[in-house]
Amino acid sequence: MKYIGIVLNKEGKTNYLYIESSSWTQARTKLLNNGFIVKYIFPDLKSIILSIPLTKRIKNNDLSSFFEELSFYLGTSGLLSSLSNMLAVYSYDSKRMNNEDFYKYINRIFKNYKYKSISILISKLLSETASGKSLTSIFKYPALGFPEEVVAILSAAEKEGDIEKGFKEISNYYKSVYSYKKKLGKVIVYPVMLFLLMITAVVIFIYYAAPKFMSFIKNVKGIKPPLVLTLMTNIKPYVPVISLIVAVAALLFFTLFFIDYKGLKSKTYEIISKLPVVSEVINSSYLSILFYQLYVLTKGGITVIESFKIVQEHTRNLYWKKNIGLLIKDLETGKSLSDGLKRLDINPLVSTYISAGEKTGKIDETFDSLKNRYKELSDDKINIFASFITYMTLFLTAGFIIFFFLNLYLPLIGSLVNGVR
Repeated sequence: MKYIGIVLNKEGKTNYLYIESSSWTQARTKLLNNGFIVKYIFPDLKSIILSIPLTKRIKNNDLSSFFEELSFYLGTSGLLSSLSNMLAVYSYDSKRMNNEDFYKYINRIFKNYKYKSISILISKLLSETASGKSLTSIFKYPALGFPEEVVAILSAAEKEGDIEKGFKEISNYYKSVYSYKKKLGKVIVYPVMLFLLMITAVVIFIYYAAPKFMSFIKNVKGIKPPLVLTLMTNIKPYVPVISLIVAVAALLFFTLFFIDYKGLKSKTYEIISKLPVVSEVINSSYLSILFYQLYVLTKGGITVIESFKIVQEHTRNLYWKKNIGLLIKDLETGKSLSDGLKRLDINPLVSTYISAGEKTGKIDETFDSLKNRYKELSDDKINIFASFITYMTLFLTAGFIIFFFLNLYLPLIGSLVNGVR
């Protein structure tokens, strides 16, 4: 990744330098070692965009559809012919239409962007396959960004000689990932919208309603302005500054989160996974994904130990990363997986399932059963969590409205009644 460094050279002049580095800290160290005085370092936006692997620029749902289509084409023709036919479809670039409104314009731009990304992917697969390389080796390219699970599915399909089935499995994989993220999105969107509406209503009241209320009260004798109204009137000049500080803080956090400054992603996931209600949702969802990954990897011919190592490498949650590391050590010392799982805070039935799978030699099928079991459990917990968050947000909103009414209108009514007497 490239960083832009604003530095002072030995003559005291300001220079702008590009540094190739894996992290912000490493980039700063490189500049200091070269004798520069570092003023600022920030990521190069262009390099960030270009460094995003190709499949990460395509939505999981679109990838699922793509591999489903590719599987269909393979049923009627060879791989090269199928890729060529799909390239002809996805290379289509829709042109501007007559009387095109803004909505159609935006829709066309996004459609062209999606088609462009997929057509680049197809072109890469087509050129590499035509050169005689295996699909598994192509899918391992970091620039494409296919996860280990997808590579494992394809590897197993190539060994079995059934690429069509492999692409169907990959389509199902991306469909399950999309479904999981969509469910979590639905859980989060409604409460966030309620919260933002409440904040917007407060800001509008502070800016427009509160000054008029205060002006009216000052013109009426014997009425003392309520404390809430006085507070809102006094805080009005600071609202832009507060909003700016919050926006800058949020932007800074998400920027540091995106570049994973000093392991911020892992630390954030670890904190979230320890929250009382959220932890149950996250852990059950994570175990569903974990067992699905293990099922795919072991079915692809990868050993249990190697499968756990691959999963650990891609795990951002420090809690599970640490525990998977302990499981790997147990397996390397000759212990069974069922014994190693007993140390974890999960349902004891999991160890029983794994033990049965180890005895029958069908560990991949056991992982598949556990994946389905935890998927149902995570779905139930997501629904419970969604209801909890929704009702909690409504309760807080209603509480705020009641508090606001009691502290604003009751003093006014009391003052008016006393004035009449």
